[in-house]
Amino acid sequence: MLNTENTVIETLCRDLTGSRRRLHELLLSTCSGALGETYVFACATSRRAGRGVKHLFVVTGADLSERVRAQYHQLLALRRQLSDLAGDLQREQGLWLPAVIDERCGDTQVNLMVHTSRHSREISTTELSGLMAAPDYEALRPHLETLSRCFPTVRVARDAGRAYRLTIRGAQRVTAATGGKTGAKPFEVVGLNDYAVVLGTVQVVLPLVGRFRATRRDAVYCGTPLLEFAGRRERLWRVYPPACV
Repeated sequence: MLNTENTVIETLCRDLTGSRRRLHELLLSTCSGALGETYVFACATSRRAGRGVKHLFVVTGADLSERVRAQYHQLLALRRQLSDLAGDLQREQGLWLPAVIDERCGDTQVNLMVHTSRHSREISTTELSGLMAAPDYEALRPHLETLSRCFPTVRVARDAGRAYRLTIRGAQRVTAATGGKTGAKPFEVVGLNDYAVVLGTVQVVLPLVGRFRATRRDAVYCGTPLLEFAGRRERLWRVYPPACV
């Protein structure tokens, strides 16, 4: 926990977040057309549906790239000063820095991955009606009766948000978990905070729209749900067979 009573630390925190915001505003206003391209991704979560969007800026203009580098170096300097005064900043989530993928530093590719997380649980089939708004219940009552004859329990699931991660490949990138190698290519995986920046001719690989990166644990959700309903809080619930089926 940072000592916010220390006026130097408080000032540095304010300078860092302010400089980070100004860099974001610069990119929003200039990164388009001949100077670059802006990609926008929804960052809705189950708790903060109106949270906003995330940006991936791809800067191709030489002058704008130099301005971004200069402002990013200022952010790095502020972060180093804070670290010298306050120690480890890993737990200080509000003091994040935007990821910068730079051709000049040897970066060659960035791959944006989207991971969908789900909230799920297994309940008695008779409990389904308790999750439904009255109109849903009346419309789906015949289906519920059929389900209750087939399954004593069911698994209900709803989307709980999306996590965005960047896999950055380049000569200077290192991943501690693998020693920095995938075959012969070093890489680094970082989270996409509010925005990230690509400078120069770096290959950008974006996720396919609607593609879900399933794991073995998520296999049940790749099938067709038995039932769907909006629920009392206007959250879409999907109903699947219990895990043992």
